[in-house]
Amino acid sequence: MNVKLMMVQSLDGCITAGKNSNIYDWTSQEDAEQFFAEIATAKVIVMGRQTYEANRTKIKLRPGTLRVVLTSQPDQFISEKVPEQLEFSAESPTQLVKRLAAAGCPEILLVGGSICNTAFLAVGLVTEIWLTIEPVIFGSGLTLCQTLPSPMALELQSCDQLNSRGTLLLKYRVTE
Repeated sequence: MNVKLMMVQSLDGCITAGKNSNIYDWTSQEDAEQFFAEIATAKVIVMGRQTYEANRTKIKLRPGTLRVVLTSQPDQFISEKVPEQLEFSAESPTQLVKRLAAAGCPEILLVGGSICNTAFLAVGLVTEIWLTIEPVIFGSGLTLCQTLPSPMALELQSCDQLNSRGTLLLKYRVTE
């Protein structure tokens, strides 16, 4: 199964501006356009609880797209569940990928955050990384992932400049 991790970060590697988890305060229109274009075609989107809570008002559910929120306490969100559109799961990334693959899902779009990204990266499930780099420096904030058990080798597939400010979209394939 293809697991595409898609994130935006600052030049100094932060996916949040300090403690502010609202990425829409600092990301470009061009990043938003390419991100939402991927969201529009994704059949399965996976995120962590903190990412869900930071973005729940912007999430637009639609038939044919399943959003899975990984959380250690899925029962806290039982009232928000929408069959076949929004579910909350305490599964490990390996269990989730196995279940979705058995259901015929060919690809997962992984949209963060740091804890969720780390969980997938640490067990070698991520096959692609699409990383937008915005030309800002925060000095503090969450990073793409936390500590990994070993380094990961990547191969650059493409690099596109999205605007005149220098926002870059880097697409990598995980090679190890």
